[in-house]
Amino acid sequence: MVQTRGAAKGHEQNKQHVPENEDQDHKVKPRAGKGKTSDKTPGEDDKTFTIPFGDKQITCERRGEETRPSLIFTHGAGGDISTPATSELASGFAEVATIILFNGSMNVKNRVKAFGTVADHHGFEDALGGRSMGARAACMAAVEEGRKTKALVLVSFPLVADKNKESREQVLLDLPAGTDVLFISGTKDSMCDLEHLQIVTEKMKARVWVVRVKDADHGMSWSYKDKDSIRMMRQTTGTIAAEWLQERDARTRYKSVHWEAETETLHCSGWSVSSDESDITQANKVEKPGEDEAPPAAKKRKRGKA
Repeated sequence: MVQTRGAAKGHEQNKQHVPENEDQDHKVKPRAGKGKTSDKTPGEDDKTFTIPFGDKQITCERRGEETRPSLIFTHGAGGDISTPATSELASGFAEVATIILFNGSMNVKNRVKAFGTVADHHGFEDALGGRSMGARAACMAAVEEGRKTKALVLVSFPLVADKNKESREQVLLDLPAGTDVLFISGTKDSMCDLEHLQIVTEKMKARVWVVRVKDADHGMSWSYKDKDSIRMMRQTTGTIAAEWLQERDARTRYKSVHWEAETETLHCSGWSVSSDESDITQANKVEKPGEDEAPPAAKKRKRGKA
């Protein structure tokens, strides 16, 4: 089954319907993408609000058309919800469902408490997620006593510490059997070696799905010259996450995303039963925007080609 932002959702077999400086991204204003939503700084057109948090406030942002969220998500240690790696993923997610983003401190225990506050405020704890340190905090929040979290979306999960390389697998092993987990990780993520992750997931009680982004690093970036490809990749992974929350097949748990520089095309495979890259053969293309829709920089590149 191929799942991309334009693909129909639904084959009929065995589907389940389910209602440190670790973040190295630089804060730059992202370019708007194609789809229902675009990347905006909080306060432009998206609904932003604050929630009391002790003697402070948690800044939140809602993206998507539905009032009830499908996911509560937070950023990594070195950024906030406007950081491109978080903001662009949220933009892709909001093409399918509503996501609540929230800002948190660099202290992981404080971030866990913030998860609880935001979840309680919305009366929603079914699906939590985050990138980097935020992913760790989501796991820790999910196993708190009384929580009934059913799904986790973990982007660039920091399986080892940045400095001493200490393993952080225990928080994953603590997740109960009733939890479904989606990992979205780059093949060049220095804090989450995918072979190491495979070993850990085989020991987990929770069910696991993995999206591998070829050549992406911990910040969900890569070195291809076409910088717009990074935005496309991040938005596509956000869309994948939203579709996964809506329906997922327990038999097919591996998907890959990669950029083909020669044709300037983003490829997104279907879900596979195997973690072997060679077995993930069915691909779909997410084409670059057309000439009239492309941002000025993209148009300039096209005109400059021989």
